[in-house]
Amino acid sequence: MKRAITSFILLLFFFVSAFCVVVAQPAPDSWSMFRHDSTGAGYSTSVAPTTNQTLWSYTSGNGRLWSCPAVVSGKLYVGSWDNNIYCLNASTGVLLWKHATAGAISSSPAVVNSKVYVGSQDNSVYCLDASNGNQLWKYTTDNWVVSSPVVVNEKVYFGSRDTYVYCLDASTGDLIWSSATDNYVQSSPAIADGKVYIGTQGNTVYCLDAASGAFIWNFSTNGYVFASPAVVGGRGYVGSMDFNVYCLDASNGGLVWKYATAGAIASPAVAEGRVYAGSEDGNLYCLDASTGDQIWNFVTGPSSDSPVVADGKVYIGSAIGEIYCLNSSNGVHIWKYHAVDGNAVHFFAVADSNVYVTSGNGTIYAFGYKETLADITVENVWNPQPENAAVATVVTAVTLGIASIVVSAASNPAGTSVSAAATKGSDLIPEILKKWLADFLSTKRKKSIEQKTKSTFAVTKPEILAYGVSLTVLTISFSYVKVPDFTQMLVVAPTILATAVIVEFVKTFSSVAIARRLGVWTEHRLWYFGLIMFLITTFAFGVPFSSPSRALYQEPKLTKRREGMVYSAAIIITLAFAALFFILLVSGFTLIGSTGLAMCTIMAFLDTFPVSPMNGKAIYDHNKVTWATLFVATLAIYLSWLILM
Repeated sequence: MKRAITSFILLLFFFVSAFCVVVAQPAPDSWSMFRHDSTGAGYSTSVAPTTNQTLWSYTSGNGRLWSCPAVVSGKLYVGSWDNNIYCLNASTGVLLWKHATAGAISSSPAVVNSKVYVGSQDNSVYCLDASNGNQLWKYTTDNWVVSSPVVVNEKVYFGSRDTYVYCLDASTGDLIWSSATDNYVQSSPAIADGKVYIGTQGNTVYCLDAASGAFIWNFSTNGYVFASPAVVGGRGYVGSMDFNVYCLDASNGGLVWKYATAGAIASPAVAEGRVYAGSEDGNLYCLDASTGDQIWNFVTGPSSDSPVVADGKVYIGSAIGEIYCLNSSNGVHIWKYHAVDGNAVHFFAVADSNVYVTSGNGTIYAFGYKETLADITVENVWNPQPENAAVATVVTAVTLGIASIVVSAASNPAGTSVSAAATKGSDLIPEILKKWLADFLSTKRKKSIEQKTKSTFAVTKPEILAYGVSLTVLTISFSYVKVPDFTQMLVVAPTILATAVIVEFVKTFSSVAIARRLGVWTEHRLWYFGLIMFLITTFAFGVPFSSPSRALYQEPKLTKRREGMVYSAAIIITLAFAALFFILLVSGFTLIGSTGLAMCTIMAFLDTFPVSPMNGKAIYDHNKVTWATLFVATLAIYLSWLILM
């Protein structure tokens, strides 16, 4: 028992270290509110597509979409002129729920802490439960709320056409403050450094204290300020109906520079020292954020769209229905898509490697890379999210360690360092349950595997069952994590089944035959504990980290020397097959190579765990140097597979 606890603690130490390395990978970027975040910069760190391939489209009922979508945790939220707030599956476009208001919605949702905040032309701001659309609270002003809410520090900021800027408690909807301006407020606020920046139809940009709503400064233009400011690096950037882009000192409202165009300016995007502004004069302008000097321009046709920037690309649309993707450095055209004829306004969000675009025709489009059947079977390598793999690994290791300690204490309490407590606990456990626990963890007790006189290559009835179940489970699990769509699973299943045959039968039976040749009768059996953990990690984390079967050895023939040789050989053979699959992978046999590499890498690493009943426990007890060498090697290969593939 003491050695079991020591081994478990050592294993846990290695896993905590591995977990820290793996989860350090960057998380996917979401788009939680209008212009991405509270600064209004319209910049996302997400990977962005270089293709105009449409993943899906969804058309709302009888209403324009003049609301920018929010994309958070795999769900897309958007408002429509048909008076509804929609929630769609961001991957498929399937409707999850919708919530009706009493007015058209031009406001863009903000999704924070599992709540959706959005304004309506019924003069109200709504707070909804993001999971089901149930209304949590509603706050009513004296005119339309076209402004998009911004949520920061549990406060909701927005403007209203009743000429006020509001701050509400995000949890309750209670008013914290409201401040009067000189005219309608349709602009959406930007929040930075404890200040609120917002424009009005009184041709004014206001700066207010975020905590109290107190006036700090204002700046006058010569036209309405419908556009929303972007505040980056101590400067505020805003477009005006007077055809100018303004750069202001965010601390005092002083003019730093302005750039004149020949048309009204929508909300600018600011990224990597550049300002991107669309104009109704038919151009997208890229300006130096420090000086206002033009770097490049691209002819889009008249546009009231607010551009967004992600992954070295800038996205904007035109009034005639074109959607453009350009190189953000030089304005070179990458792709375009014709969405709708006639007057159209587009709003963009970039999240989870896709671009989502709403259009005045009432349709939302999702652009990204969609795997074709040929891509699935030939080109793509499956590799899990590192953080999911880390969690699956730790959960399996901890569960296995705890189960091993419990079984050890229940079956042999007198031999443990906590014998008094274990004896009392063991006395409460019926003998049949003790046997079941031990059998469940180890598959079968080693003494139940009797010496056979059959051929080295004979396959017993229990082995036929073990191979059949294992091949089925491996095929279904790895098909599921590769492509969750059932139709695509049917396409990849034959290749993954062939891979499983190589790994589960050819590789495993090679190890079994070698052990038998050394005089140690070995059989392959279902491993009930491993089978359950395999299914749990597959469907909970998308990483099948375990094994549905394992080899069992006849105990009387296992001398320490043979034990070390046989158990080490099994791990080394698995690594050799991993190398074979890696060669297939780089040679162009991508699906079979990547799947086989994943199976072998996971199984080899799992088998080195120094916890009973894994082979690593026996190797650890016999020769700690050999165990440490194998464990570090398989851990390094496992982490390399996760991070570098």
